[in-house]
Amino acid sequence: MQFAELADSVSADFFQVRIRSVTLRKNGGERVTPVGAYESSTFQISASAGAGVLDSGTTDTYLLRAYERPFQDAWQKLMGTNFVGSGKRYVGQLSDLPTILFSVVAKTDDAQESTIQIAFPPSHYMEYDPKRNDYTCRIYFDGSGFVDLGANFLMGHDVMFDVENDRVGFAESECDYSALVAEDKKEQGTNGGKWNQGEGRQPPRGGSSGSSKLGFCTGIGCRFGIFVVAVSIGCAAAALVLKPELRERLQEMMAPPERGLYQRTAVEIPMSNIDSTPEQELPEVS
Repeated sequence: MQFAELADSVSADFFQVRIRSVTLRKNGGERVTPVGAYESSTFQISASAGAGVLDSGTTDTYLLRAYERPFQDAWQKLMGTNFVGSGKRYVGQLSDLPTILFSVVAKTDDAQESTIQIAFPPSHYMEYDPKRNDYTCRIYFDGSGFVDLGANFLMGHDVMFDVENDRVGFAESECDYSALVAEDKKEQGTNGGKWNQGEGRQPPRGGSSGSSKLGFCTGIGCRFGIFVVAVSIGCAAAALVLKPELRERLQEMMAPPERGLYQRTAVEIPMSNIDSTPEQELPEVS
């Protein structure tokens, strides 16, 4: 794992690195270390435009407008074609597109500044549309005051935020979800649709209800629901046991009313208490 230095951020909620240069590399694979022969084109980033925020909450990557012209020039020089972004559709092979390498300031004990590189391959910055059978670029040049390195930039990496030491670590991940899905489908086909449990592989989860023929409530959603219900019941029971006054209060609330509490009662009023004096006639007024 290589470490980049965490710089002073535009906000306390952000993790920020300092970008020094951007390299477009044709051929050589999708990782930082190239495989075989390759060509490249690099442009430098000024200190005022080098702030890059690591933002996993944003799907795409947004570069500053100051990057647009040098980026397009480097693309044109390397590929001989215009950049595939700005709403354009790409119908070629991803392997024909360049891997983008961001050089950021490294976290070291040396007084002299050094950099590390983070690879941003076309399989991450291009999004496939199965309905149209083409790709759309997910890099934009409208960052607001800083470069927003989104989830498509971070994917394919194990990222460790070491705040205490003012650094963030990057390691290229070996996890290939598409390959795992393809492998699982292949195993289903070779085993007649059955999972090879002898190798310790887990069967697929059940439907939306979380249950399956392999057992009751095997899904994550179902198990989480049971956990929440169990915790709620346990908390209620503990409250009744530990707080006698609460238990007595609940018993009073649940107890039926005493018999006759709300029945009507007839009251006899003695006639002697009623004033029987006849009303006096008022004199006529002429």
